[in-house]
Amino acid sequence: MSWIAERLNQRQQNESSLAVVKETPSHAQSPRSASLWDQVCDAICRDVSEFNERVGSQQFIVQPPKVLALLQVGPGRDSNRVATAVLELTNKDSGEMKLTCPPEGSGINRHGKFRVHQGMIEVLPDFVGKGPSGRMTPPDFSQFVLDPLLFPDLQ
Repeated sequence: MSWIAERLNQRQQNESSLAVVKETPSHAQSPRSASLWDQVCDAICRDVSEFNERVGSQQFIVQPPKVLALLQVGPGRDSNRVATAVLELTNKDSGEMKLTCPPEGSGINRHGKFRVHQGMIEVLPDFVGKGPSGRMTPPDFSQFVLDPLLFPDLQ
């Protein structure tokens, strides 16, 4: 079961129980860092598509390839919340990426830089907000970026 399906199941279980109660160094870009950027783009697009499919409507769109912009287009669970994220490849030589999640929703204000290092994605020291606990694969990075946006009620 994918992490999207697990989170949707968790949300459904939480609602069911609630209803009962209430009633950077620079070096030449290797093919690996370029490939990892492509893998990150693919993982995020795949996860957003899965989320939209499982909730039954297009709630989010992703606009790749050099800059990934995640935009909420559906009303979502909280019509007052607007979720956005921008992930961009800022330095092709070092594989550096910048993530910006503006503070437009609960638990979303996160921004900082990451880099590709030894085939993994790692956070750089200037990250603001709840950062990852360690190095990540592209699917792990996708979950790190998307989880607070798609499931703010489960944070």
